[in-house]
Amino acid sequence: MLDATVTYTIAVLLCVGAVSITEGAVIVPIPQPAIGGAVNVLLVMIGTFLISLIIRLKRSADAAGGGAR
Repeated sequence: MLDATVTYTIAVLLCVGAVSITEGAVIVPIPQPAIGGAVNVLLVMIGTFLISLIIRLKRSADAAGGGAR
């Protein structure tokens, strides 16, 4: 379980870093629509990774607690 948590955490951090770099790309002559599209894709990836991480953590907690509600 820890491996999956670390993997998803690293993926989120990499995507957040990529968004930061992409937002800072206004210095380089890249068309604004391309930057906006890249940021949108990276934000969706961050959301997907976070949802997957939350689901895995919930399943792990349920398994550790015996699944009692």
